[in-house]
Amino acid sequence: MDKDSSSPSGDINPGENNKIEESEEPDSNSNIEVEIIADERSEEYKEEVTGMKIKYSLTENEVKEYVKFSKKHDKYQKVQKRYVFLNLVLLVVLLSVSVITGSAYYSFAGLFPVTSIICMYLVPYMNNNITVNRMLREKEFTVEVFPDRIEVQTKSGIREIFLNNVCESTEHNNMVIIFSPEGHGLIIPLRAIEPELRADVQAIIAAGSTPRYTQYEPINL
Repeated sequence: MDKDSSSPSGDINPGENNKIEESEEPDSNSNIEVEIIADERSEEYKEEVTGMKIKYSLTENEVKEYVKFSKKHDKYQKVQKRYVFLNLVLLVVLLSVSVITGSAYYSFAGLFPVTSIICMYLVPYMNNNITVNRMLREKEFTVEVFPDRIEVQTKSGIREIFLNNVCESTEHNNMVIIFSPEGHGLIIPLRAIEPELRADVQAIIAAGSTPRYTQYEPINL
């Protein structure tokens, strides 16, 4: 008896459901790469765990935005405003006394609060530039996101951030920022992740970390 060569009625037509929707592509000039990878450690447990490998470089604007958003920067600005106000009051008093007494000594003394005000703006500007340059020295980042941890590789070496609800995370200006208890952190720009994978990466990080809603201290990358 001849075997029926026709395919079962439940088979999928090869011509169906093979259309791939076009999605927004990340910036082609950002030197980024995303791929699905297998967790080599999962072989010990006889099950395969997949993760996402992301390669990117931070831009100067992203690092500057991070520094401006930091708690230290916000705290310094508050101190700066009070300090500038007090020095302006002192300057007005010294100039007033100089006019009343006709003594040039008080006018000369007015240089002190003026110099102090200049330093209050110059010092944080220089510190911010040092922080930005230090963070940009890492250049390229290779980040592997697994359900239980994140592996980070830079030219400084390899380290891990465990997603065990001990680390904290937040999102700001299209950046995911993760903070480990050891004081190290990680910035992942959303532009570096394929649009169809962004929700998965965000969900993994959110599930394994505690949300941080307040501004944060600058971190060591």
